[in-house]
Amino acid sequence: MIDTICCLVGVMPVVRMAITPPEESYLTELPVDSPTTSVRILALCDLGTHSRGILEIRPPGDELQSVVRFLESREAIVSGEVLYAGTDIGLIQYTTWEPIVYFAALEAGATPVFPVEVRNGQLLIEGLMSYNRLSRFEEALEAIDASCDIRLIKQSSNVDTIKQSFDVDDLLTARQQQFILEAIEHGYYDTPRQCTLTELAESLDVTKGAASSLLHRAEERIVKEFVASLSGKSVEM
Repeated sequence: MIDTICCLVGVMPVVRMAITPPEESYLTELPVDSPTTSVRILALCDLGTHSRGILEIRPPGDELQSVVRFLESREAIVSGEVLYAGTDIGLIQYTTWEPIVYFAALEAGATPVFPVEVRNGQLLIEGLMSYNRLSRFEEALEAIDASCDIRLIKQSSNVDTIKQSFDVDDLLTARQQQFILEAIEHGYYDTPRQCTLTELAESLDVTKGAASSLLHRAEERIVKEFVASLSGKSVEM
């Protein structure tokens, strides 16, 4: 239903997610220790029997050769080499047999968006994706023992508005986020409903009235933000 609405009004959801690859993935253990170092996958090209990617490391420091040696030690990697080593940026080209997260995106009918940031063993991705394709992508990730943490979903009619997206932390308080997530987990928003408001309040150790008030305020902000993003007009929160 939501996909149909999006098509009618000419919008597409902006999705921001953090993907945790399978434990054996070479992306989860890159030997980049400095918290100030940025690692991104700039591109990944399917060459039929294998795929070729480019890693960007900023600043490269002394880590380029150690990253290449690490990549070449993994079974999934065919080869790796330093393409460029500068003061501020380093580029590594690598060839792999199995970019499984990339293939999962293709299987779901989603177009992979680059660059992809690699941080703390996760792939941070942001781009346009329909709700149906997002659901298929999550299923494809689950099939390869990867997980996906959705950080943001926002309607957008223009790719240029991606950078103007609201983060969930800007929309809801931490307490409101907790209640909404607990309500979803307990099936409060399922049809038919899997738990009552009283049961939800008990699981959160609050009164029924407090639970009702918190959920109502959170729902109000979510609905108003959704309507504002569709109409392009601000709605009083």
